Parts: sequence; structure tokens; C-alpha cells
Amino acid sequence: DHDPTSSTSCLTNLTPQTAAGLYKTELINPERPWRTVDQVEFATFEYVDWFNHHRLHAAIGNRPPVEHETLFYNQQTAPETGPNTNVRALH
Repeated sequence: DHDPTSSTSCLTNLTPQTAAGLYKTELINPERPWRTVDQVEFATFEYVDWFNHHRLHAAIGNRPPVEHETLFYNQQTAPETGPNTNVRALH
């Protein structure tokens, strides 16, 4: 049986809970009261853009997350595109 109070369950939810907490602390609560859902929606789009493209993150070399992700994928080796010599012909 799965125990929802186990440490694994807590760790699984840690990142989403942290992100939601930052969102509320940095955007939602300081800007109260919100007049319309459209205001919240537009502010959320701006916040997510800033969070991913402009926020400097100390744990990844004071870079924005999107820059760190791009560097990571650029460093991955591309698979070889030549013929596969390990496959025997059927003829």
C-alpha cells in the first residue's frame, strides 16, 4: 500500500509546491486586489516569462533557466547517422 504521508510523496510534490509558493509570494499576494481574471492571467504570463527567461538562478551559474537548458542540450552528443554495422542483412 502507498502511504501518502511518506517522504517520497512529500519529495514528489516539493517542486510544484515551491513554485506555487513563489508565484503567490512574488506575484499574487503583493498585487492584491485583482480586479479581473484577465488581470491575473496576463500577469501570470508575464511572471512565467520572467521566471524562465530572465530570472538569474544561483544554482546554475547565475543564468536564466532557459539559457541553462539550451546549454545542456547543445552539449549532448548527436547520434551517429552512418549505416548500422551491427545489423545483419536478411538477403
